[in-house]
Amino acid sequence: MPARVNLRGFSFENTRQAMFVKVNETRHTKVGTLRTGTILDVGEFGPKGRAVIEALLAQDDPAVVKLTKEQVEAEKDAVVSLVPVDDPEDETSIDLDVLGDLQKTLSDAKKLNTKLQEDLEQAISARDEGAEKIKYLQDERTKITADRDGLAETSAEEANRADAAENEVKTLKADLEKAQKALTDAIEKSGGDKK
Repeated sequence: MPARVNLRGFSFENTRQAMFVKVNETRHTKVGTLRTGTILDVGEFGPKGRAVIEALLAQDDPAVVKLTKEQVEAEKDAVVSLVPVDDPEDETSIDLDVLGDLQKTLSDAKKLNTKLQEDLEQAISARDEGAEKIKYLQDERTKITADRDGLAETSAEEANRADAAENEVKTLKADLEKAQKALTDAIEKSGGDKK
């Protein structure tokens, strides 16, 4: 009699061999739409899915192709990043002439930056000096305006005093003429009585 085997904890899933396929052409099937470029684990579809995949593989121009586990891993590694993986040699090999040109450009840029900074500081200094000169000239203009206004006022006062003096001179002249006339008249009267 054959020996009995305890099947608890045993699964047929663990005994099945994994089968992978890559879809080359989109197909609408009983198990769903299989899109181009997709890699599928056939075991995930169950018996109906396996039958559909096997039927697609049996065609003259199959829409899917079988892949080994190694091929699946290679495909997976290829699509981990959308950016192509560069060859390590390409990353490290830099043309020394290009590197020298880049270093010279960087050095020139630093010198230009220093020169521009100095020019900016000079422009700021000139602006500040110009502002000080403008302030000084405005103060001088205010003083000159005040002096001019003072001179104008003094000139007006002097003109008024000159006019007053001139009027006084005229008045004195008129009084002198009256006095001379009165004297002349008096002399004539007194001289005329003696005759």
